[in-house]
Amino acid sequence: MTARHSGGRVIWITGFSGAGKTTLARALMPCLGERAVLLDGDELREVLDAARCGFDRESRQRLAFTYARMARMLALQGVTVVVATISLFHDLHAWNREHLPGYLEVWLDVPEEERRRRDPKGLYAAAANGQVRDMACERMVEVPREPHLTLRFGEHGDVGTCARTVLEMLDLSDMAELPGGRDAPPGTASGTGGA
Repeated sequence: MTARHSGGRVIWITGFSGAGKTTLARALMPCLGERAVLLDGDELREVLDAARCGFDRESRQRLAFTYARMARMLALQGVTVVVATISLFHDLHAWNREHLPGYLEVWLDVPEEERRRRDPKGLYAAAANGQVRDMACERMVEVPREPHLTLRFGEHGDVGTCARTVLEMLDLSDMAELPGGRDAPPGTASGTGGA
């Protein structure tokens, strides 16, 4: 994580559609205190009226940098910012490491078959039925080179276990709010989603 710190920090959760980014982010929020905010990529797109921006690489990268600058602004005011977004670009991750206080990059490495099974937005099913363009955006991304934390499906348990792993990296001791509570053994915490 970056050494420059203002009391705020940025937890950047990234992965493909259906990886569990928002689920993990929401599980973390109760443990991060009152000065914590969640910036979810889908919600930010709507708030920023970004539907007109397009989904080509340049548009997606420009929007990702907007998310990063917004996270920086909040973190420099002492806020813990959890960002849940695909935004898989090496240039962006390098910028984040240089400019975001307390930066922690979490890569959710979930196999495509599992993401297709989950398909929370119906994107994979729609693509398979020809209702939307194929998942071309997944061929335009750059998998993180050196994430601070990689959570792989099947190795790190459910969402509660994954959230505890993130909090341990942040050296936060109050994990009682997590699904399953502080004393749940690995892989047994309750939760509806996974990472």
